[in-house]
Amino acid sequence: MKKIFFLLIYFLVIVVTLNSCTRTVDINSNLVGQWQWAFSYGGFAVQKINSSPNIVILNFNSDSTYTYMENGVLKSNDRYHITRIDPNNVVLNLTNLNYSKLWLSPNGEILSIKNDTLTMTDYMISDGYSHYFKRVK
Repeated sequence: MKKIFFLLIYFLVIVVTLNSCTRTVDINSNLVGQWQWAFSYGGFAVQKINSSPNIVILNFNSDSTYTYMENGVLKSNDRYHITRIDPNNVVLNLTNLNYSKLWLSPNGEILSIKNDTLTMTDYMISDGYSHYFKRVK
């Protein structure tokens, strides 16, 4: 009976370890590509800000670089990095984001990717915004 108990514990430790490693890889690989800003929602007045008439594109590359373009004009480009702060929260930091209609927080953004929707929520700002993007490529 003790052997079965210890084997079960061993199996659970392996499953949890592999699951946490897989999540990090999935976030990085799922982030790579072009994302077009759809809208932002939040703030003290809880308002919705639509992207139109501007076309805002964030492009994430596999070498941890990004470009930020608005209406076809490059506004910023540099490196990004992802930090896991707990099992459920991943923070995305964009280095030297000089210009942004997205009011991205200097503390980074909580990152979530579901299907073809990227959501970035201002981190450590109680009246911050959530920014919604659709995958282009």
